[in-house]
Amino acid sequence: VIYVKSEDAPKVTKKLRFRNFPSIALFHKGDKIDVWKADMDGEVDCTVSDIKKAVDDFNSGDVF
Repeated sequence: VIYVKSEDAPKVTKKLRFRNFPSIALFHKGDKIDVWKADMDGEVDCTVSDIKKAVDDFNSGDVF
């Protein structure tokens, strides 16, 4: 989880390629693994179990 000051938000959102607000993104070692974006009402269709599943799915791959 990161916190971005409002004056830095435009630079950070551009660098991370966030186009919707709010957005939730899962990163691993600087690579974007999964993204959940808000709909037109600003509601993110994402639950804690969705995030846990994405982490589990990513971690279930071959890790050397």
